[in-house]
Amino acid sequence: MRPSSDECPRCGAPLPGLVPGESLRTCGYCHTTLEVEQKARIERLADPRLRMAYLGGGAALLVTLAFGSVSVISASAPKPVAPPPSNAQTTATPVVADPPLVAEPVERERLRALSGLVLLEREDKSDAFLVLVTPLDGGGNARWLSAREPANGRELWRRRLDVTDRAERILRIPFGDTLVVALPEELWGLDAATGESSWQRARTTAAVRACEKAPAFGLLGADGSFAAYSITTGSPVSLERARCPGVYSSQGDAPNFAFVAGESATRWLPNKAGFVVTRGLQPRHGSAQVVLGAEPNGTASVGVLTGRHWLWQANVANEAPERASFTTPPLAAVREACVVVAYGWKSSVMLTALDLESGERRWTTSLAANREARADAGASELAISRGGHVAYRAGSGEFWVLSLETGAIAWTLHEKH
Repeated sequence: MRPSSDECPRCGAPLPGLVPGESLRTCGYCHTTLEVEQKARIERLADPRLRMAYLGGGAALLVTLAFGSVSVISASAPKPVAPPPSNAQTTATPVVADPPLVAEPVERERLRALSGLVLLEREDKSDAFLVLVTPLDGGGNARWLSAREPANGRELWRRRLDVTDRAERILRIPFGDTLVVALPEELWGLDAATGESSWQRARTTAAVRACEKAPAFGLLGADGSFAAYSITTGSPVSLERARCPGVYSSQGDAPNFAFVAGESATRWLPNKAGFVVTRGLQPRHGSAQVVLGAEPNGTASVGVLTGRHWLWQANVANEAPERASFTTPPLAAVREACVVVAYGWKSSVMLTALDLESGERRWTTSLAANREARADAGASELAISRGGHVAYRAGSGEFWVLSLETGAIAWTLHEKH
């Protein structure tokens, strides 16, 4: 006998719930045994776009929409599940989620930055920092190019360099999607986003400067020679040196400005200014000019001019300015309407940020706690990325990245994390 409801057809008493996996029910009053008719159950998702997706290796993703939230459940292989009968009394089984996986902190290797900080432009209007590095702990003479995420220092790619020449002899020039690496006897064309090789070409002399006349670039050799190549293929091309303007590189300053010697930058000052210029920063676009130098009393100062008129002047140090001195060489960087200046104070390096238009001091950060930075370490570098990060490489190889907005140290290369 097959019942059509939850009542016994013989005595009218309610039938007990069906035991999962069985098709017989027994009335508790008249003890009549009945065979239950199973009805097919079809479940439909409210949104037809949400469906089971099968991935490689037999894995599956089940997307469930409930109360505006989406849950993703992964399985090693799809398994058919028999639906319960429509007239069964079932008890919901709570689903206990696995605890979230917490990634173990990875200890970053300690690296020394050798020379030439380069900014690689990315499509999201930010820059990756490209640094020539060598290990601080063991590693011998190993060195490589290391492209780093500005926000957290994550390594985007690395390229081993089996060259023992001085770091200054390894010229790196970014040309949009292509990074040209000029080794003493070889040229590389690398994908700037991945570090993968696009082309290679032999050379007979080391390059000291670069220029560009798209789609070609030129290299000035240490012996005064000049040769030009295609950016995309590395093939030799014809190019007049006089018509090839200089470009930003690891031997240059920054993509948006160039350093000017103190004697030349003095011409930017109004007559009888009394300010002694040590070094100037000339923007590639715009009229604001930055000067680093000293007030008549000898205090290290920074100022911004336009059209031989001061916009503002300020001591580089806010506290005990008479004890401040510029690094060797004097360093500043300009970007995002901000001037960042490096200076020495109590034998440590300080970075301070000032508003480009008003001179208002935004922050000052000391690198003294790290005890490696020294103002007299020589040949240091300073750069500001388009994404709002400040990078400082000390001449002794320590490397810091700070937030341009707050001055907080985001990460370093020379310390373990």
